[in-house]
Amino acid sequence: LKRWHKASSEPARPAEAIAPRTVVAMALRIALCVLIGLLVNAAASVGDAIMSNDTIFLWSHTNYSIDVDEGVARARWQLRGVWQGLRLLKASGSGRISYGDLVRIEGHTGTCLHVQKGGEAVGAWPGECPAWQILAADARLGFVRSGDAIYLRLPELNRYVDIQGEDDGLVRARWNLTGEYQTLTIEREDPDAIQGGDHVQLVAHTGNLVDANDGAVRARWKSAGAWRALVLEGDENVGPWMQSFAIWGGDGRAIYSGQNVTLWTSSGTLVEVQTQVAQARFDKAGLWQSFTVSKPGGGVIRRGDSVHFTAHTGKYLEVHGDVLEATGAVPGTDGAFAILLSAPSSQTAYKQVAVLAILAFAVVSIIAYEISQPAAPAAKGGAPRLEALDAPRWIASAQIVMCHFYGYTWGAAWTQFFFVLSGFVLAYVEMAKPAGTGSQVSQLRYVTHRLVTLYPTYILTMVLGAIQWNHSALDWLTLPLHLLFMQAWFPITYKKRGYDTWQWSGVQWAQVSWFVSVLVIYWFMLRPITRRVRRLSLRVCCAALLCLWAVSLLWWFLGDVLLREHFGCRFVTQRCFVFFDDYFIYHGWLGMLHVFVSGIVMARIFVLTSMKDAEADGPVTADTRRLALDPSRAPWVFRLGSSLGYLSFGLLAFLVGRKGYHKYVTFFHNGGILPAMLLVLVGGALGYDPLARYLFQNRVFQVLGRISYAQYLIQCNVWGIVIHIFPLSDGEAVVPPKVVFPIALFVLAFVMERLVTRVGVAWLKGSGDKKRIGTVSRIVTCLESRCAGRRRASDPKALEDANPAAPAELRDVEAPACPDAVPAAVTLSAAAPEAPPKGLTLLESRSVEVEFVDTKAKGDAVFSAPEGGPAGGRGTLAAQLRLHLAPAEAFETLSQDAALSSRPSS
Repeated sequence: LKRWHKASSEPARPAEAIAPRTVVAMALRIALCVLIGLLVNAAASVGDAIMSNDTIFLWSHTNYSIDVDEGVARARWQLRGVWQGLRLLKASGSGRISYGDLVRIEGHTGTCLHVQKGGEAVGAWPGECPAWQILAADARLGFVRSGDAIYLRLPELNRYVDIQGEDDGLVRARWNLTGEYQTLTIEREDPDAIQGGDHVQLVAHTGNLVDANDGAVRARWKSAGAWRALVLEGDENVGPWMQSFAIWGGDGRAIYSGQNVTLWTSSGTLVEVQTQVAQARFDKAGLWQSFTVSKPGGGVIRRGDSVHFTAHTGKYLEVHGDVLEATGAVPGTDGAFAILLSAPSSQTAYKQVAVLAILAFAVVSIIAYEISQPAAPAAKGGAPRLEALDAPRWIASAQIVMCHFYGYTWGAAWTQFFFVLSGFVLAYVEMAKPAGTGSQVSQLRYVTHRLVTLYPTYILTMVLGAIQWNHSALDWLTLPLHLLFMQAWFPITYKKRGYDTWQWSGVQWAQVSWFVSVLVIYWFMLRPITRRVRRLSLRVCCAALLCLWAVSLLWWFLGDVLLREHFGCRFVTQRCFVFFDDYFIYHGWLGMLHVFVSGIVMARIFVLTSMKDAEADGPVTADTRRLALDPSRAPWVFRLGSSLGYLSFGLLAFLVGRKGYHKYVTFFHNGGILPAMLLVLVGGALGYDPLARYLFQNRVFQVLGRISYAQYLIQCNVWGIVIHIFPLSDGEAVVPPKVVFPIALFVLAFVMERLVTRVGVAWLKGSGDKKRIGTVSRIVTCLESRCAGRRRASDPKALEDANPAAPAELRDVEAPACPDAVPAAVTLSAAAPEAPPKGLTLLESRSVEVEFVDTKAKGDAVFSAPEGGPAGGRGTLAAQLRLHLAPAEAFETLSQDAALSSRPSS
C-alpha cells in the first residue's frame, strides 16, 4: 500500500518493459498464494473434526445409538449400522462444523430429521427439512469433533432433543432445558469404511486376487503387473486393472454388513452368478448381479475386513482352484475374501492430482525465481562470513527428517549438530572482534536478537499444531512456556486422558522445537564462556575438547547402563524413563551442554590454526584487530574436514549398524560422533575442502541452507497434511505419501522462509535504515530502562551522578547527513561527575559502540547506535541515538580506530 500510494502521488513516467525476472516473481507469488490456500484447507480438515456431509452416529446417555425405523427415531441398540447412520449437512456452506452452526440431519432413507407437527416425537418424514443447532454440552467453543458431548436444539420450537431411556428409547423434543437427558455424544463414521463407488480388490483364501478377463471371473495370481502381460503372450488386456472392482451399494455412503452390493469390473461389466459359476458379461444390474456382503459381527465394512458374498441363489461365493463359484451353503474359509482398496475414489484422486500439479508448478517457479536472482553482495567489514556452513545445517536437518519418517536410525544422531554449530558460529563471531571491544549489549538484548529470527516460523508451527492435533487441558497450561521458549527448561511430565504413555510437556505443541528452548539457555552462557576460552592456548583447547568428548561416555553410562539396564527404565509407559532419560539426558539442556561448549572450543582452535592477522599478515595474537582466513596454515585434516567428516560418519554407521546404534544410543546421540561433526564444521568454515568449494557454496545449497530451520520445524505438520491428502493405506493414493512428502516439505519450507520468516523478522527487528525501530527493540529498551531506573533509585551515588533531561532544543534534532562516514569504534569515558555532558547519562566509564561519526561540525558529533543497542549496555540510551556533545571537555578520551584516523575527510 505504501508503494502504491507513493507511486500514485508521483508524476507519470514513461512505460518501461517488464523484465522476465518480474514475470517469474509474479508467477511464483501466485503459485505460493494458491499453495497456502491448499495448505490452510488441508490443515483445517485434519483430525477428528466433523465435516459437512459426514455420516455420524448419536449416542444417548443410556449408551444406545439413535436409529431411524419407519420414520420414528429411537435409541435402542448399541450398534453402528445402516439405521443408525445419519448424514450431517450444513444449512449453508460446507467445511468443518462449529458449535452454534445450523445443520440438517438426514436418516438412511434420505428424509430429514424433525419434530412431528403438533407433537414431541422426533422422526424422519418427507417434507420440510428444518435446521438444527449444535451446541456444546460443556461450554466449549470451536469446531465439533468426534467424541464431543453436544446438545441438539430446534430453533423453531426452542426445544432440545431429549432421550429419557424409557418408552423403548423414544427420541423427543419436549423442553427448553439442558441436562443428562439432552446430552448426546457425536461420533463420526469410521474413516476406514468402504464407501459406495470405491475401487477394491478381493483377496481369496488362497492369497490370490480375484480378477475378471474376457467374461470369466477367477482368482489366479497374487498380482497382475506389467510382467504378467508378457507371460500371457503379450495380451494388452491383462494387467493390474483386472483385479480392481468398483463396489456400489448404500447410496454411495459407507457399506454395512447385510447390504446388497454390485461389483463392476474395469471393462464396465458386472460380476454375476446365473446358476453357479461367477462371470462378468453384461453392463446392466439385475438379480444375477446382486450380492449380499456380510462379515462376522456385522457393522460397517472396513478395508482389510474378511467378508463373504451371497448370490441371489442363497449360496456363498467360494474359490475352488482358480474358479469363483456360488456353491457354499454356509460361510466358510473357502468363501472368505479380504477387501482392500485398489485406488482412491475419483474425488480423492482429483484432489491428489491437483495438489501434485500445484507442487510441481511451485518447484519449477522456485527454481526459476532463484536462478533469476542476482548473487548477493559480499559482506564488508567484520569477520569473514563462513558461507559453506549453511549446507551442512540443511544436511543435518534432512537426516533427522529421514529418521522420523523413513526409518533412517542414524539420522537422530545429527540433532547434536545444531548445538555444536551454534556454539561454533556465535563464538567465532565474538572471537573475531578485537580483544576488549566485544559487544556491550545486555544479555537480554543479545538473546532476543537471536530469537527474533526464529519466532515467526515457530509461532506459525504452533498454530498449525493447534489446528491439526488435539491438546489436553495440561497441554494448554504449559502453552505459556512454549511461547517463551522455556518448554525444555522444566521436567513436567503427565499422562493424557486415554493414553497409557507418559508425556513430556516439551514436545507437545511443536514436537521438534525443544532444541530451540535448550539453545536459549546456552545463548545466555555463550559470551561468558567465550571470554574465558579465547584466552586458552591451542594445547589446552585440544585437551579440553578431548575431555568434553569423554562426557558422552558418562551420559552413556548414566542413560544406557544405569537407567535402562540396571533400573529397567526403558519404556515410555514408565515415568522414570520419560523423566530422566527423555528430559535430563536425551532432550535436556544438561545432556547437550558439553556439545555446545565443544563448538566454542573448536572455534578457538579454528581461529588459532586456520586464520591470520589481516593487518600484520602473521599469526593471530592477543592484539589482532582483524582476521582473515588462511588455508595454507591449517592442518590438512582441517582442509579436507568436510569430506573426512562425512566419510568417517558413513563408515561408522555402516560398521555399527542399526542394532549397534540402539545399543549405545545415548552415547551416539549425546556427543559420541563429535569428532566427525567438528571435522565437517572446520572443513566448511575454511572453504578449502572440495565439498565446501564446489557443492556447499553453489546456489542450490544456499537456498536449502536458508530453509533448513523452517524445514526442520514444520516437518511433523507437513507430514500430517500429506498423509491426510495421500493416505498411507494401499490403494488410497495416486502417489505414495513418502514420495510426495519431501517435495511438499521443500515447497512449504520455502514459502515459510519467504513469506513468514522474512516478513516477521523485518517487522520485529525494524527497518534496516534505522528509520523504524523494531517492536522487539522497543520492548527490550523499555525493560532495560525500567531496570536501570530501579538501580539508580537504589544507589544514592548514581542519583548524584545522574544527568538531568536534555535541553528541549536537542530532543527532536534530526541527525545531519554524513555521506563520508565510515564504521568506527569510539570509546567514551565519563568526566568528573560535577560536569556531565548535556544530553548523555553515563553511570560509569564504559565503551560505547557506534557505527558512524561526523566531526565536520566543530564541537558536535552525531552517533548512531548499532542494531541491537542500546549503546551503553545499561539501558540508559535509546536504540537510535542522536547525541549532542557539548562541551567537548566533558570527555577525557575520544579514541578512534586506525581506519577512521586514516580518513581525514571523515
